[in-house]
Amino acid sequence: ENGIFLKPPFKEWELVLENVNLEWMESVQLVFDYFCERTPRSYVDTRETSLVWNCKYADIDFGRNQMRDMLQHLWTGPISNAQVEILRGAKSVEARPLGVTKGGAVQRIMEVIAQSKPQLKPDFVFCAGHFMHRDEDIFSYFHNESENGKDGKGSVSVSVSADSAEGNQDKDPSQVLSLAHIFGLPRMPQVITCTVGRKHSLAKNHLKSSEEITKLLQSWAITKT
Repeated sequence: ENGIFLKPPFKEWELVLENVNLEWMESVQLVFDYFCERTPRSYVDTRETSLVWNCKYADIDFGRNQMRDMLQHLWTGPISNAQVEILRGAKSVEARPLGVTKGGAVQRIMEVIAQSKPQLKPDFVFCAGHFMHRDEDIFSYFHNESENGKDGKGSVSVSVSADSAEGNQDKDPSQVLSLAHIFGLPRMPQVITCTVGRKHSLAKNHLKSSEEITKLLQSWAITKT
């Protein structure tokens, strides 16, 4: 769920962030259910820590109008000051805890890998995907550390939104440990980032589809062998 859960090897799923505030979920659920009743063929995807109202099967124009009304209600209603982030997609509206992004979980994942496999010393990182703009800090994490943290010492500065700071009170959100620091490397690994489908991205490379990603990985495997 946007990086809020992590499953270390041979262990159960665990929360990446502690003390996640979910008091808003009931109020948002009521709003989503209301608009679901008003919008034929729309539906609500209820997850453990997030909610998604989807109108991809509804009439396009009517669905857009309903989405606009819903967003206006959410942004100005009783939950406007709650610890929740409202995200608008092309045909969906998502509500999730503040400070939770896919990119925000990357460092924690790297730390778990380093702890479980201390002998692992990565020299190459390939990060690819089709992400919402809000989640593209996953690319920023690798870019900033590869460009600004080449000596592998300490931490690197990255751009993190203010709401991310609220979600993690134990660490300075402007300081993110680099891979070199986490894995004890003398220098940063080679990093390649790639967006899939959408061209407007923080990634430095672009492929059109997941099929092209598969072909790329297969070509690398053949080259390596």
